[in-house]
Amino acid sequence: MATRKHRTGIVACAVLLLCVIASSAQTKPRIDFDRLLADFPNLPWDFEIRYVVKDAGSTDMLRIHYDGRTDLVRWNSASAGSLAQVCRSKMSRSDFRKLLDLFRKNKFNDLPTASESLVTVARGTQRIVSVRVGRMIVRKIDRGDLQSPELEQLETVLEQRITAITADSKATCEMEAVPAKP
Repeated sequence: MATRKHRTGIVACAVLLLCVIASSAQTKPRIDFDRLLADFPNLPWDFEIRYVVKDAGSTDMLRIHYDGRTDLVRWNSASAGSLAQVCRSKMSRSDFRKLLDLFRKNKFNDLPTASESLVTVARGTQRIVSVRVGRMIVRKIDRGDLQSPELEQLETVLEQRITAITADSKATCEMEAVPAKP
């Protein structure tokens, strides 16, 4: 009789332990690009795409907001503290939609990424592509050692966006005090 109760107690504890482990397991955040494209151009106000390129002497950050506004923030070692050049522009709806579609087609959520906890001592280039909706962020870090044509394609398109902002005669650029480098 005691053995049967003992087994029942062990089974109950094992089931409880499995339930706790299953409920505490964190799933990877996923951005629903199909939903974003279906709702386009009415994206949530807290939607943002960021592309950060860190080199030895400078850091560039491209931000694309929910309404197509773009900010290009450029920090360099010559500027003290948080002083950076900020250029503001606007993407056309068609370009913005194409970009979202590229994120969807390239399955951004499933692309490889370097470890966030790994700190590199070498002064190589680091590229970070992130998409945020509310508190959910999906981030891909590329330190040059990933073999992902899809991520490289996204980085190329975002680099082209940076070039378009710097060449845009309607863009406004000025030195501003901005938050610390990402």
